Amino acid sequence: MPDSFDSAAIETAEPDCSGTADLPRRARPAAREAAGGSGVVRVGARAHYAVVAMVELARRRCATPTCISDIATCADIPPAYLEQLFRKLRRRGLVRSARGAAGGYCLTRAPEAISVADVVAAVEGGDGRLRGVEGRFGCGVVALWQAVDAGVRDRLARVSIADLAAAHRGDHP
Repeated sequence: MPDSFDSAAIETAEPDCSGTADLPRRARPAAREAAGGSGVVRVGARAHYAVVAMVELARRRCATPTCISDIATCADIPPAYLEQLFRKLRRRGLVRSARGAAGGYCLTRAPEAISVADVVAAVEGGDGRLRGVEGRFGCGVVALWQAVDAGVRDRLARVSIADLAAAHRGDHP
């Protein structure tokens, strides 16, 4: 695993991250897999959508709150689902909300100070560890999964929302 963030690896991450925005939602996972998805690491919709939404907020560099419908449209995320995610992100202190006609959400910190691991932990709950990797088996497989889990968490902690936003714009850190 490289020590530095490789923005080229995510350079094609458009807001819907799939290039399948014209397909029905049910068809998108299959289309992503057919388009070259390796299937090595599976990311849940909650984590994926939350990271995409946070990158969208970072890209907007919002001095004023951004409304859910704007983020949902740009990132191709169902607005009701996005609202649920933003509630979790707000509880973890990653976004703040403003009510009213000019209401919406803003990041609470600079995007450089928010890691992907922070976002994943906020929406997935707990500390972001893989589920079901307890030591109930008496073999080295559990140790392997724990090492993989630790490596993934470490990597996500080293990538900031700003890194992803810069890669989306084409800037390379």
